[in-house]
Amino acid sequence: MTRYIAVDWSGAKAGARSATWLAEARDGHLVRLESGRHRREVVDHLLDLAASDPDLVVGLDFAFSFPLWFTEQVGAKSVEELWSVVGEEGEQWLRRCEDPFWGRRGRRRPELPGHFRRTEREASEPEGATPKSVFQISGAGSVGTGSIRGMPYLTALRGAGFSIWPFHGPALPLVIEIYPRLLTGPV
Repeated sequence: MTRYIAVDWSGAKAGARSATWLAEARDGHLVRLESGRHRREVVDHLLDLAASDPDLVVGLDFAFSFPLWFTEQVGAKSVEELWSVVGEEGEQWLRRCEDPFWGRRGRRRPELPGHFRRTEREASEPEGATPKSVFQISGAGSVGTGSIRGMPYLTALRGAGFSIWPFHGPALPLVIEIYPRLLTGPV
């Protein structure tokens, strides 16, 4: 029986344990909802679950990539190379908040070749919901910080045998990017 795990990922530098939530569903029923793990601990937990039963689908609430132009600009030729670059440089990007990143006090949205990945451009949003740029690292609804702090963990999941969709063919255990706002319906 497939287990479904959804993680409301937190990009918070401090307090991530209380802001990161994990939900598990089986047979259409919520069987657990919990917080209290830091990002690394969540990933370790997912690795343990998959080791005992690979019939697992995990949804993570952060962007798995950047727009293609940025990926090329940082010299990444694959998504795995991008995740490595993010792991090496991401905290510096967050600290400096220089173009193309924005959202901190005094850092307005810059003109860029594109703020959105194809994913955001093609997603149909419910009324009142609009996609956020992965370059926005502060402010209401920003997704950039969580994404930058999340992408390096995809390398560990992939190395343990997870398929990271859509970059790898669908196979269990599987990790997918989720947009909780698209799953809620009208709010």
